[in-house]
Amino acid sequence: MSPAQVTKNGHTNGSEYPYPLERRAQRNESATRLRKIPSFINIIEGGKTPSMSYDDLAAMGYCSVAYPLTLLAAGIKAMREALQGLLRKTESPDTIMRFEDVCSAVGFQEYWDLAEKLKKVQ
Repeated sequence: MSPAQVTKNGHTNGSEYPYPLERRAQRNESATRLRKIPSFINIIEGGKTPSMSYDDLAAMGYCSVAYPLTLLAAGIKAMREALQGLLRKTESPDTIMRFEDVCSAVGFQEYWDLAEKLKKVQ
């Protein structure tokens, strides 16, 4: 995001939340301003916003923290590791979930139960 997209009050154009806190001065200034309104922050591992504890963020006035890329990054890493495992041997890596657990996690059993119930109705 270019500096031109950040308004003088520290908000990104079209958004309700403060731009990431990249410098200590911004943190101190924002902490005073944030205590007045409920605010949230995005933490992107490896991004410009420094990693801070929940207690520090709460003291600055943040009431919610989002980690928008954490699960995506973990998923990509796991997929790469699984594919590397398949390249080394032709059987599934030990790190994958059992088929039954995948079905349970995505709700297949509930879907199958509903399908059976609907068959009986017809």
